[in-house]
Amino acid sequence: MANIKLILDKRRNKENATYPIMIRIVHNRNNAQIALGYSVSENNWDDVAKEVLKSSGLGDVKRVNNFIIKKKIEAQDVINRLADLNELDDLSARELRNIIEKALFGKKEEVMKLETIKREVNKQNNGKTMLLVECQTIFYNFMKNIGIPMHKQRIRTKDYIENNERYLNRFIEFLNINGYKVESLKINQITDEIVGKYYEHVQSISDNPSTFNHHFRTLKSFYNYFIDERDYIIKNPFKKITLRYERKDKQTITKQEFEELLTFVTSENSFIEYPNERKNMYRSWLIHAYKFALYTGRRREELVMIKWSDIKVEKNGDPIYIASYDYKANRLSNYDNSKKEKIVFIPISDDLRELLIEMGLELYIGSERFVIAPEEIISRKAIMDLLSKSFSFFYKKLGTGRDIGLKHLRKTYLTRMEILTGNAIAISGHSSNAVLMNHYIDGTEVARNISKVSFRIFS
Repeated sequence: MANIKLILDKRRNKENATYPIMIRIVHNRNNAQIALGYSVSENNWDDVAKEVLKSSGLGDVKRVNNFIIKKKIEAQDVINRLADLNELDDLSARELRNIIEKALFGKKEEVMKLETIKREVNKQNNGKTMLLVECQTIFYNFMKNIGIPMHKQRIRTKDYIENNERYLNRFIEFLNINGYKVESLKINQITDEIVGKYYEHVQSISDNPSTFNHHFRTLKSFYNYFIDERDYIIKNPFKKITLRYERKDKQTITKQEFEELLTFVTSENSFIEYPNERKNMYRSWLIHAYKFALYTGRRREELVMIKWSDIKVEKNGDPIYIASYDYKANRLSNYDNSKKEKIVFIPISDDLRELLIEMGLELYIGSERFVIAPEEIISRKAIMDLLSKSFSFFYKKLGTGRDIGLKHLRKTYLTRMEILTGNAIAISGHSSNAVLMNHYIDGTEVARNISKVSFRIFS
């Protein structure tokens, strides 16, 4: 909210000078001033009461003081009305001064302009649900495509929807805890003060830039939905939140680390102790699964869904590639099944060929049997989660101090492909080299391997 106060403008600091009485406006870290038409000396100004003294010689001093107080109140009223319209934040201090000046000293029709704007906004929003908690429900239904026309529907994963619900609920809980009457709070009543307090709260509970950003991405999306899709005449109070820089995690796992990790994957070395539970992270198929992840470079969802029939072989039975469905790409760009499904073709390395033979290539090739954990009766989603959690569990036993997870096997694979072929993008399935280089390729590993080759810049 902008701040205003009555001051003497003493920039002309001359002896025995009189100074104009001004309204000073402080807004968005800048200030501007409006002259009220009277000037007095410093000795004839009560800086505590903000009024002119009787000794000033201005005639009817009471009338003068009433005038300047009235103009201050009118200026504050303009600010309050702009805040109600959510028009205040986007104004500079100079623009705000011009609006207040017109309201204080302009023509009657200019003074009434703000009221006209307010009436128009109320007219546009008439009949629309403005209660925050009701808008929350509408937003949840939107994400789940409930009541959304077919051409505007988007496929969203259950995790994505739940994450958005979680972060929006956290904001609602914050409002409740801090004494705001959420049941009667309107969507256009979230002020800068509230946003600032919530910003501080999120800072205090999250050191992770990604988690911090998720809080505010959800809230920005929430307001943008009502502004862009439902034509609400409101401002997005979270629009100016600057998200934190998220460092790209492009670490890779070394050959030594991977081989040592596999030695820990045993039934005797796999228990997590909880207060009321003892959980076993071991499964007999884990070592094969980790190797399969490293040698194919696929995401965990794709790993658990690959079947033996996806492995294409030559006439002599030698495998030549694996055709893997790209779940992420198809969800993002082919959500309505209007395009040809995107398939990624995984080349068969010597490592991968040996692994497939060890896992039963000759026996299962061409079948609809899953390559990973075919005997498990739990869901593919549960297998996917177990892969991630177990890998992190066993990697921590190495004591490297690095935060390495299952996803880093994909980064390792693509980095090695870039080093070996210079064409990792053809294997990764990414839409551009920028995505690959920014998120997957470990530049330090590439440089280390290039340094092993004898070369000169000018040969």
